[in-house]
Amino acid sequence: MNTAVKRGLLRRNPAATVELVRTQRPRRTTWNERDAATFLSAIAEDPLHPLYRMLLITGLRRGEALSLRWCDLDVHSSVLHVRQQVVAVGADLLIGPPKTASGARSIALDEKTLQALQLHALKAHLTHAGQPGQSPQDLVFSKAVGTPLCPAYVSRHFDRIVHRTELPRIRLHDLRHTSASLAVAGGETLLEVSKRLGHSSIALTADVYSQITPQVARQAADRLADILVGQHTEDLGRPPLKFVARGDIVRERGPGQEERASRVQPLDVERGHLPTGRAEEDERATWSQAAREASKVDVPTPS
Repeated sequence: MNTAVKRGLLRRNPAATVELVRTQRPRRTTWNERDAATFLSAIAEDPLHPLYRMLLITGLRRGEALSLRWCDLDVHSSVLHVRQQVVAVGADLLIGPPKTASGARSIALDEKTLQALQLHALKAHLTHAGQPGQSPQDLVFSKAVGTPLCPAYVSRHFDRIVHRTELPRIRLHDLRHTSASLAVAGGETLLEVSKRLGHSSIALTADVYSQITPQVARQAADRLADILVGQHTEDLGRPPLKFVARGDIVRERGPGQEERASRVQPLDVERGHLPTGRAEEDERATWSQAAREASKVDVPTPS
C-alpha cells in the first residue's frame, strides 16, 4: 500500500494507523549437555545416528542436512559446505538453494562426527551397491533408490526416539537451538554462532538466543569475580608508598618513581603504614600533610 501511495494510486495508506498486538516470543525448549549426551548414547546403533549427531553438532536446518551431498563434504579439511536444501511442496520434495544468501556457508566438523559420516558412507555403499538409480556418492542421507528422505518422516522418527529415551520433549528443529545454546554456554561468541547457523545478521542471533541460562549466568558471575579479585590482588601486591622517618628527612618511593625527600617533623609510625585508631586521628592528619609536602618539594638527599 505504501507503494500505491508513492505512485499516486492512494491518497494514504489505511493500514498505517493499525496497531499490531505485541506478542511475546515463546520460550524455546532445549536440552542441556547431559540430555544431549544421553540422546547420542541412546541412538548409537540407529541408522540415522550420523544425521542427528550432525544436526546437534552443526546446528544445520533439517532441509539443509537432508540435501547434503558427498561432494559437499571435504574430508581432508573436515569442513561441511551448505549449498542447498530440501523443501516439501505438497507431496513432492524439491531441492533448491539455501533459505537465505547467508545460508550458503562452510562449517567445521569435529573428528567423531566426521568418522560417523564416513562409516555411514561405507554402510550405504555396501547396502545399496548395484541397486538401479542409486548413487552412493550423491545424497549423504537418502532412500534405497537415492531420493531424499522425507523431512516429515525424519521428524517423526526423532519424536519416537525422544519418547523412548524419556528425555524432555523437544522438536527436531530444537536440536538447532540446543546446538546454539550449548555453544554460547561453552564460550562461543554470538558472531561465530550466527555464521554457523547461517543467520542473516548477528542481531537475529542475539534476539533469538538472548535468554541467559543459569549456567551461563553463573559462569559470567564467576568471570567477573575473578577479574575483580585478580585486580584487587594485584593492587595488594603492588608496593605501597614508603614514608620512612629518619630524623628530619622523609623519603617517598612509588612504582616507577625516583626517590624524593623533604624536611618535615619526625613521626613515630610503623614503616610503610599510616597510623590507625581513633586516638591517632591527629597524627594521621599530620602524616597526610607530610606526604603531600613530600610529593611537591625536592631537596637533596643527605649522604
